Amino acid sequence: MDNEKACLLLKTAPKELIASDYFQNSISKVLNRLIGKGVIKRQEKEDFIQELNIAFIQKKIFDVQRNFQSSYGSLGPYIEMSIYRKALDIA
Repeated sequence: MDNEKACLLLKTAPKELIASDYFQNSISKVLNRLIGKGVIKRQEKEDFIQELNIAFIQKKIFDVQRNFQSSYGSLGPYIEMSIYRKALDIA
C-alpha cells in the first residue's frame, strides 16, 4: 500500500487501515525487533498481535489520526513508532 492510500484510510476509515496487510505487517515487523532484543518471547507474539490490534481499535489509532501530519513524511514509520511504544507499554 502506498503512503497516499494509507493516509487516506487513516483519515476516512482508520479501522480498515488496522485490518490491512500494511498495518499487520508493521505489527509483525515491530514485534520481531522486540523478540530479537529479548523484550518479548517468540511464543507471546500472537498474544501481542491481538492486544495491539485491540488497543489500536479502541483508542490508539484515533490518537495517530489526530496527531499525524503529512509534513512528518511517510505514515509507515510513524505507525511503527506508535506500535513500538504501545508494545512496550503492554510488555
